[in-house]
Amino acid sequence: YDSQALHGMITTLERIREWMHERNFFEGQNSALWTLAIGYLRTSKLDEAARCLEELRTHIATARGQIENPRARARVMGQFPNLFPRLCYVHDQLGNTPAVLLAIEEGKGRVLADLQAELSKEPPTDSGFRDAVDRLPQLMQTTGTHYVTYLLAEDVTYAVLVAKNGSLHRAVIPLPQGRISSFVLIRDPRAWGKSSETDPLAAPLRSDLCRELAPLVTWLEPLFETGILSRGDHLCYSPDGELYSLPLHYLEFLGKPLVDSFSISRVQGGHSLVELLHGSSKAPSRFVCIEVPAKQDKSDKRAHLCGPGQCLKTILSGAGGRYPNLDM
Repeated sequence: YDSQALHGMITTLERIREWMHERNFFEGQNSALWTLAIGYLRTSKLDEAARCLEELRTHIATARGQIENPRARARVMGQFPNLFPRLCYVHDQLGNTPAVLLAIEEGKGRVLADLQAELSKEPPTDSGFRDAVDRLPQLMQTTGTHYVTYLLAEDVTYAVLVAKNGSLHRAVIPLPQGRISSFVLIRDPRAWGKSSETDPLAAPLRSDLCRELAPLVTWLEPLFETGILSRGDHLCYSPDGELYSLPLHYLEFLGKPLVDSFSISRVQGGHSLVELLHGSSKAPSRFVCIEVPAKQDKSDKRAHLCGPGQCLKTILSGAGGRYPNLDM
């Protein structure tokens, strides 16, 4: 690119951004901030790029806080879909692990947070993500557990571990979102048997999947060797996007499945984890059970399907439904 022209563009955009700021024209200011961030990244001015991206994030949070409808709040984020991956990139380059953690949590937790706000009738706010991130290290020390969170990007996957001693560790994993998506297609039953390339029952395919996804957990191996992670520890992870369909339990860690070294659980995000561990527990009082047997299922299989519902009926009030005629 033309370095002189790029620097001239940055100078002009800064003047435009300031003019829009003085007149409270936030939509145009946001577009200028995003373009400025790209320009500063091209010129390797990471601090300036981070400043623009953080200011853009603040504007979006302010705009979301003024919208009551959760679906309308979600559309605000759709204007800059790559904001949080770019924040992860910049803060990783600057060595700022807490900022990477915050960007990951904010980048994927808004839909659930909006739903929780709607159900609880509380005013919408994005400050809960920062509060949760600030509380996670102490909470992990108190509970003696580890928390790993992932964010998928077009070119890589970002991850941060909040260890049981309160320390933070980040990784940039060379697995782009598109590659992970290709494995999800393999797991789709509608593709089974269509060709040798998409048959999930083929042994080579299973080994390819585990081998190619292993970097999602092998970056933790040095932490195991230094004692930050220990055999028998509990590892809670928060997936993103397609990772919800790919359990990490069976990925190779130190030559064996990850589940051989740790007990594992999954959570939507740090915000939810803090709520679960810090909030008061509430036992359910009702349940809904839906049984959907396949046509070819034998009678003993159908009896097993009814088991959970029958058990719940002995301790809770609830409703159930059976749909035996669905073409599964």
